[in-house]
Amino acid sequence: MARVHPFQTNFTAGELTPKLHGQVDFKKYNNGVEELKNMTVFPQGGCTRRYGSRFVCEVKDSTKTTRLIPFEFNITQAYILEFGDQYIRFFKDGGQITEANKTITAITKANPAVVTSNSHGYSNGDHVWINSVGGMTRLNGRRFVVAGVTTNTFQLQGENSTNYDSYTSGGTAAKVYEIASPFTESMLFNINFTQSADVMYIVEESLKPRKLTRTGHTSWTLSEVDFKRGPYLDQNTSSTTMQPSGTSGSVTITASSSTFASTDVGRLIKIKDGHAKITAYSSGTSVTATTTDNFANTNAETEWSLGAWCSAKGYPRTVSFFEQRLVFGGSTAYPQTIWASESGL
Repeated sequence: MARVHPFQTNFTAGELTPKLHGQVDFKKYNNGVEELKNMTVFPQGGCTRRYGSRFVCEVKDSTKTTRLIPFEFNITQAYILEFGDQYIRFFKDGGQITEANKTITAITKANPAVVTSNSHGYSNGDHVWINSVGGMTRLNGRRFVVAGVTTNTFQLQGENSTNYDSYTSGGTAAKVYEIASPFTESMLFNINFTQSADVMYIVEESLKPRKLTRTGHTSWTLSEVDFKRGPYLDQNTSSTTMQPSGTSGSVTITASSSTFASTDVGRLIKIKDGHAKITAYSSGTSVTATTTDNFANTNAETEWSLGAWCSAKGYPRTVSFFEQRLVFGGSTAYPQTIWASESGL
């Protein structure tokens, strides 16, 4: 029997599982292959060899788990974020983002090498890139850990320059730009995120949702999302009342029966149409809160609700945008619940 070699021009189905062998009635069967290794499929149907990669630099600490997350504002402003153990670093255009350059005026031939840079402002443990050094060129284009800091000098930890060519002139040092993060090493692959323009919302069920905001290459802010009007649990149906001591600002809220817990600090509370955030716990019947929408009066009311999220109940584990709404889902206590913002906010 003659062998048939069909001509295939469309690979949009990618690799097909062996369980589909012979199932020619499957619509995607003729657009799939058994193995497509180191190839990239185009939306138009063709494919090409996978693009290569290059080494940019080592992560902050290779002994710990690190996760890379994309941040794309548009096709010309795209970043890679290095999430590590309680820090975030940033990459753009094939390089690591650094702070402003500091001028180098001398480097010793010693073990370790000592760099002179007046009023550099570095601290022990900082990472710096060295570039454009004259004479001692073996230091150029490399990243070092700062040690032995004085006002005008710092050591390049572990770098023995004794046998290098002598420093002649020039050179810059630039500190790696980094911001602090509450996400520990064990949390990194539990993180979920969504992005809109220059803002990324990040969630992990053991922490309050965060908002990462970019205003410049070296201007990033990670802060808690400031929720003011929810989300809330179902409205109270018991005879327990809540009574605020005032209508605005910092107030004491008193419950008629034990309701509060120390884990409620940071939790929202709604009394009729007024909203507040709990800032301090006194007892099961008393907390201090700051209003976000003023209370109408100081009456004791049975119409109240507590916020859906707190450290005891957990925080959402996933987030997305849908039809102009910011949507959160699946906290520890409410794994199948979805909360959505008002449309267009």
